[in-house]
Amino acid sequence: MATLTIDGGGNGFRRAIVKNGKVKNYVATNSGEVKNIDEFLYFVQDGVSLGVTGIACGIAGAIDNGVMVNSPNIPWMNGFNIESEIYNRFGIKTRGYNDAQTFTAGMAWLLKLAHLLGQTWSSGVGGRILANGVIPAYCESAHVRVDYSPYAALCSCGLRGCFEAIFGGEAVKRRVISEMAAMGRSIPDGIHPCKFLDKMYKAGDKWAVDFYDIIAMAMGSYLASICNNSGVSIVVWKGTFAENALPLIEDKIRMYMVKGSMNPKFGSEVKFMFSPDPVNDGLIGADALFRGVYK
Repeated sequence: MATLTIDGGGNGFRRAIVKNGKVKNYVATNSGEVKNIDEFLYFVQDGVSLGVTGIACGIAGAIDNGVMVNSPNIPWMNGFNIESEIYNRFGIKTRGYNDAQTFTAGMAWLLKLAHLLGQTWSSGVGGRILANGVIPAYCESAHVRVDYSPYAALCSCGLRGCFEAIFGGEAVKRRVISEMAAMGRSIPDGIHPCKFLDKMYKAGDKWAVDFYDIIAMAMGSYLASICNNSGVSIVVWKGTFAENALPLIEDKIRMYMVKGSMNPKFGSEVKFMFSPDPVNDGLIGADALFRGVYK
């Protein structure tokens, strides 16, 4: 059985044909290339023409019974019934999932794990727990408010003070830019603000060290809360911010995990891994969810 898998988020849409975990006919768009429902359906149609028996979509946003309830990064999809509209158009069984569900399922399939936290930390933050081969609950832990002040950072989900709005990569980038301007310092041309933060941290710059300590405390507390409630022992990461930050501050994150956990083992013994295929794990996971197979 070959499945047409679709992955969509703030950086564009991707599709591929997946069979037995093998990805082929991969196509990716840039952000803004697919910008309305008709263009999305044309994107799906081009994949359907290759011949598939099922369609599985992993889209960034809150999805309820196949309906996009709220997609901060793709607002034109709000209210769209992914499952029924695609089925009515093409006559092929379709399922719609949140993208964190699909990449977590893909990580589980690739690593042959039955229990893990799939965690992305890139422009945004997101994750899902897979326990005993099942994703037991829909959760948006990155959209839990951690700052209740009336002027807290506005999140793309519409709330203020969400974890993602303060510690996601885009939020960190904005803060680096604003704090540099406030201190009368400049970021060299051609360097991404987060890369500049990394460079200053490695150089021992006090501002960067203090800022990364705040980030580590936040991420450590976030993970401690999840581990306290789930007993998860493996975190599988993906995302450019994670790739760059973890080598610098993993020890600090673990320190704050220990401080925030009733059981210190949640901080000291939780295993950190990176997705073995961060490009395709969401596509593979969409197929795995569609077929009900993780390992």
